Amino acid sequence: MLELSMHERECPSCKQNFYPQSKVVLKTFCGDEQLCIPPGGKYSAPDCKIYYFCSDECVKDFESSVPLCKPVPRWKRLMQRISKVSHAAGIAGARCHQLK
Repeated sequence: MLELSMHERECPSCKQNFYPQSKVVLKTFCGDEQLCIPPGGKYSAPDCKIYYFCSDECVKDFESSVPLCKPVPRWKRLMQRISKVSHAAGIAGARCHQLK
């Protein structure tokens, strides 16, 4: 019985718990901070993830709330974070390269 409860999933749309063996609809979305529908069917991106839904209606509801946009690659997000840190003030208002 413990093994069956480990496979229990929660629908991201209606928050209902269900078992994938009984009913499941799979849909792939991309993005970490902001979910996007993958453009051109490119589901092989590393930040794409499979979501489990309990019914087709839940998939349609969830898809309607997800925008159609291009997902930002991870390396661009990393570079944006590095840029934010490099522009942030260092010790006592001095930047890292201004420290003596």
